[in-house]
Amino acid sequence: TRLGSWAALEYLRQTMGWDGIGQLISDLGEVCRDGSCENEEVSDQALVAALGMDQEALNTSWSDYWLETLDNVQQNIDTNLTQRTQAVLEEDLSSFLDTVDPATPNLLKEEEDWFAANALYPLESFRLSAKPISLLEDGSVVASMTMEYQLADIPGYRGRGSIPVDVLFTADEGRLLWAGPVFETIEEGLVRVRFPEGSEEQASILLEKAAAYYSDLALALGLDDRQIVTINLYDNKPVYEGFISLSHDGPDWDPGWSTSGHSVKLFSSGELEDDFILVRHLSRNLLSQMGVQGEWLLNGGSMVLAGDAAGDILENRAAASLISLNN
Repeated sequence: TRLGSWAALEYLRQTMGWDGIGQLISDLGEVCRDGSCENEEVSDQALVAALGMDQEALNTSWSDYWLETLDNVQQNIDTNLTQRTQAVLEEDLSSFLDTVDPATPNLLKEEEDWFAANALYPLESFRLSAKPISLLEDGSVVASMTMEYQLADIPGYRGRGSIPVDVLFTADEGRLLWAGPVFETIEEGLVRVRFPEGSEEQASILLEKAAAYYSDLALALGLDDRQIVTINLYDNKPVYEGFISLSHDGPDWDPGWSTSGHSVKLFSSGELEDDFILVRHLSRNLLSQMGVQGEWLLNGGSMVLAGDAAGDILENRAAASLISLNN
């Protein structure tokens, strides 16, 4: 099969390198030029001469290699997720953060705050499970994961969830570290947009707008030494909400999240309807960089700054925000 051919070739690359594969192809090519490609005995002799094994032994060897490799990967994933699960249930922040890749932009702070937010609500149950679906060249692993939970003090559908999501684990000295949902990345200037596969066009439009707004807003605020801002774009609402906190229930009019030290999170199942949400959360990010901490100042200031981009919808959004706060 095509998969079997790839698995065998990748096994040979791992064990022989490209130079060794090149020599093997050359040796087998000689056999074919002699018209003996269909002669299994002659082909096996060529394989034995090149590899020290015939076709049957090669099939067994690459199959055993991949079974062992995938078993080791699964064990490393399970080790990480078991530690994360126990840390959540036992409220052990240090152990929880030990599972996180510190090189992923803003992730360590986001995970710390996710942990703190979830600690506000007792958990009846919490479970993480995952299977590897892709092994990357640098040792990282993409896995299909499910996060299941039940909050004790929140009844009904809001208190429970089962969230499937593809996540990335990065390699670190023989173990795997949690790197969050799988994103692709594009950058322009001081703006970085991370987005799921299939959202390339939307992410490109978002990056162009964000780069312009971020520069204009910084100029308006007199902020010369602004930091790189990372925007995480989500196309799945349960994933977007679940990675803010298990109890997150934001207003429908504002499918965005931003707080100090975090990436800006935006949810959109299609093209963003207008620029209000984007500008509002870029504004919050810049105000946080300036040292503004009060939520009423962050909300009010970002609303005012977003008004220039949002035009006549500002009044309706501001009213919706006040209603949300009042409730």
